[in-house]
Amino acid sequence: MRTRVWISLLAAMTTLLGGCGARVDVGAETRRLLDDAITKLTNQSGDWRQVMETTVQKLPKDAQSLVRTELNDLLSRSISAAGSEIRCVIDFVGQRALHGLIRLRAQLLGQEAPLIRPTFCSGTPDNIPMADFNANPSRFPSIQVHGYDLDTQPEMQVLLTDNDGTVSDVTRSPSGTSRLSHQGHYKIVISLGANGVRLSATSQQISIVWNGGERKWEIPVSQPNNPPCRIRDVFLDSIGIKEVRASLDTGDPEFGVNRPLVSAGANLTNRGSHVDAEVWIQATEANNGDTAGSGRSIFTIHSAPTGWRVHRIVTPSSDTIDTYRDTTWEVDERLRPGNGPVSLFQLWGDTHGWDVEPERQDGTRVVAHFRRVHLEEIQATDCT
Repeated sequence: MRTRVWISLLAAMTTLLGGCGARVDVGAETRRLLDDAITKLTNQSGDWRQVMETTVQKLPKDAQSLVRTELNDLLSRSISAAGSEIRCVIDFVGQRALHGLIRLRAQLLGQEAPLIRPTFCSGTPDNIPMADFNANPSRFPSIQVHGYDLDTQPEMQVLLTDNDGTVSDVTRSPSGTSRLSHQGHYKIVISLGANGVRLSATSQQISIVWNGGERKWEIPVSQPNNPPCRIRDVFLDSIGIKEVRASLDTGDPEFGVNRPLVSAGANLTNRGSHVDAEVWIQATEANNGDTAGSGRSIFTIHSAPTGWRVHRIVTPSSDTIDTYRDTTWEVDERLRPGNGPVSLFQLWGDTHGWDVEPERQDGTRVVAHFRRVHLEEIQATDCT
């Protein structure tokens, strides 16, 4: 299989370089060496490593440095991977050859080279039993994952998922030290324990993620037979009234005869340990005027007690006032039907005097009257 991979690699390299015309001139001797290597690998089951090393060594001094560098890189990566006890290395070599040729073509044509995508193969351990981990943490100092091109950019992330679905980025410690290290391009190590990723009774899975999840390797965490985590309802009855005043973004503070186009809204966000509410207003002078103002405020409306986390927000989490033109100096009241977080918005877009002046208590602003909000909390300790 390795022989067929390198035959394909060399044939594609020869065709690619020969087809670039005036862009690249690798020379007759370089072409002859590549053709000779292809012939040897085709007519005999010779050692692919020896053939490739000989080809690289015999490249003339004036051979394109890009060709020499690419062949050397492909050879060294294949050798190191072949000795790393990766059982799917053959597939990786083929993929790496393809990626290398695509990137080489892009470089020769002055195009942006595509990303080199990592491939995961195997991991040790393939599961972390928490009962054993708690009894003897030294048995689980790290997670070792083998693969190919694991040192590519962007950098890997290490994510920890809890049993309530909360996902935390644990790539780095609070001091900024990385918990993930590379041992060549074919192996990465994630530290566990006091100096690494810290596991608890609620930990469910460790994931190694590349490029936002395009590539992923997952290691499950097996918890002992604890009782299921309880879920309970929480009702917030005293959020009250929140006011947000607009600040000037552009132009002068006065909307004038054009009047403002006004929109506003409120959003609830589950942060796991707490719930935040955001109230915002946007006002822009109509008829292409230059005055614009906006304001937003974020505040915590609930914090989960020790041993619990916010599971979900049952109440619809957002409500928005669609844009309208304010043609009076009076308050505009918008009652909100349904079960959203706000029962009433009071809006002032155009006002007496300067409009967008946050120091004024009666300038452009919104007041949100919150209704009862329904949450669910989930037990976060001593359960699964």
